[in-house]
Amino acid sequence: MKIAIAVSILFMFFFCGCSKDDKTEGTTKIEIDFVWDLNHLARSPEIHLENVPEGVDRLTIYFYDVTANNYSHGGGSIPYDGSGIIPVSAFKDFKGLTSMFGIPKIKVTVEAFNKNGQLVGKGAITKEPPNQ
Repeated sequence: MKIAIAVSILFMFFFCGCSKDDKTEGTTKIEIDFVWDLNHLARSPEIHLENVPEGVDRLTIYFYDVTANNYSHGGGSIPYDGSGIIPVSAFKDFKGLTSMFGIPKIKVTVEAFNKNGQLVGKGAITKEPPNQ
């Protein structure tokens, strides 16, 4: 019986202790939204950011289709001007949306870095493009 309890405690410690949420310790949670240009689904969408920490000068943003096994639609690292808006077509390597797997559900992730290269904020959002 003591062995079963010990194993249960270790099991709970291992699986509960290793779980993480979207927020990395010591970083700010960035709120994200994005807007598709329905006439140009081959271009990266306009992205709106809130709660970006002061002093951020670089972002890494990636796009994934969660309906297609997290297929990467591209992204990368870009300078950040503090405006809270990343314009349409900011990512030239963006792989456009297709309906091969039905309506795509896109996850956008962002990580914010200060001038020293330190990760100071991150966030993610998942949503479908609106119907045409």
